[in-house]
Amino acid sequence: MGSFHSLYLTRKELSYQDILTLLVVTGMIVAIKPLSWSNSFKMGKILIVIGDAGGGHIACAKAIESALYKREKDLDVRRVDLFKLSKFTGKYDFFYYLVSRFRFVEKIYNIGYWMINRSYIFSEVASFFTTSYLYRPTLKYLKEFNPDIVICNNGPTARVLSRCKKVLGFKYVITVPDLLSVSRWWADKEADIIFCPTKEVEDILKGYCPECKCVSPFYPLREVVRYSKEEIDTKRRKLFKEFSFKEDIATILITGCGLATRDIVKNLMSFMKSKDYQFIILTGKDERLYKRLTEKFSCCSNVVVKGYTTSILDLFSISDLIIAKPGPATLLEIERLGKKAIFTRPVGYQEWGNVEYLLQNPNFIYIGNEYNLIEGEIKELLEKEIGEYESPILDSDAIVEYLFKSNLK
Repeated sequence: MGSFHSLYLTRKELSYQDILTLLVVTGMIVAIKPLSWSNSFKMGKILIVIGDAGGGHIACAKAIESALYKREKDLDVRRVDLFKLSKFTGKYDFFYYLVSRFRFVEKIYNIGYWMINRSYIFSEVASFFTTSYLYRPTLKYLKEFNPDIVICNNGPTARVLSRCKKVLGFKYVITVPDLLSVSRWWADKEADIIFCPTKEVEDILKGYCPECKCVSPFYPLREVVRYSKEEIDTKRRKLFKEFSFKEDIATILITGCGLATRDIVKNLMSFMKSKDYQFIILTGKDERLYKRLTEKFSCCSNVVVKGYTTSILDLFSISDLIIAKPGPATLLEIERLGKKAIFTRPVGYQEWGNVEYLLQNPNFIYIGNEYNLIEGEIKELLEKEIGEYESPILDSDAIVEYLFKSNLK
C-alpha cells in the first residue's frame, strides 16, 4: 500500500471513507484539521455557485450536485449563476467565448490573469471592478435562501462570497477547477476549506495566503466509469450503425472549444478526407461552427459532426484516439477512461499548467501549435500499446464524502 497505484487497484472494493483514510496515512493527501463546524450545524440547504464562464465550470457544479444527491437524497441543493444576477456581469460568458474565439482577446485576458497573480494591488483593483456589481444582489440572494453551506468553483464569484461571508457568516467551500495554473483569487482565508486538485496548487495558494485551509488531491469531476471491453463493443456497434461507420477502421474524436476545434479541423482537412480514418467532430454549443462543418463534410462518409452532447463519455470510450485542447475536466475524463490522446495548444492562461500535468501520462502527447506533427503522432500513437497510468486525483464523490466526514451533519 506504499503507492497510489496499488491503492487504485482496490478502489472498487473500498468505500471513499476507506480511501480517504488510507491516503492520509500514506501521505498522498496533505491533511488539515477537520472543519470546525459547530455540533448544531446541519447540511440541509446547499448552494452551488458558478459564474457562467464556460462549460467546464458548469460541468463541475453539476458533478458536485450529483454527488451530493447520491450521498443524501433529501438535501435541498440549488445551483445559481451569480453573473446572471447583474446586468453588468450577465454578458461575461460572451467575453469568455471571445477568449476562445480570437487570439488577440485571449492575449488581453492572459495579461490580466498574469497581472492579478503578479501584483496584489492590481488584483484588488481588478476584483473591485469585476465583482462590485455582484455584491448586493448576491447578498440578497443568500439572505433569501439562507444556505447551510455554499460551494464555489469560480474565481470572481469566490471574491464576492468572501465579502458576503463577513456579513452573514455562512459555511463556505471552494473547489478549484484548474490543475496547476491558478489565480490568487482562489486563495481566500474566509473559505472554510479549499479543495485543490494537486499539491502544487495547494502550495501556490498558500504562497498567496498562508492561512488558507487547503486539502488535496480533489477535483470536482463527475463519476467516470470505465466500461468493459464487451460494453465498449456494444456501444461501438450501436453508434457506428448510427454514423454509418465501419468497425475495422480506426476512429478519432476531435473536441475543443471554439478556436481549438477550428484549428484542429483546419490543419487536418486533407488528412480527414483521405478515408484512412473515421472522425467524430464535437462542436459543443457553437451552432455556427456546427453548421459550417456539417456543410463542409456533407460528402465525407468518414466524418460525423455533432453539436452539444451529454454522451461524451460514450464517444470517448468507443474512440481509438482523441484530439483535444487540454481543458482540465476533458483531460481527467480521458485519463480515467484509459484512452490515448493528442493535445493541442491551451486556450487561456489557466490551461497552460494542464500541459505540465498531461505530460506525466504515457498515453498522452502534446503538440501545441505544431500541427505538421499531428499525422505522424496519430499513426505512432495508434500503433502503441496503452501504458499503465492512474491519476491520484479524487472526484466529486470524494469531495462530498470528505465534507460529510468533517462533521457536517
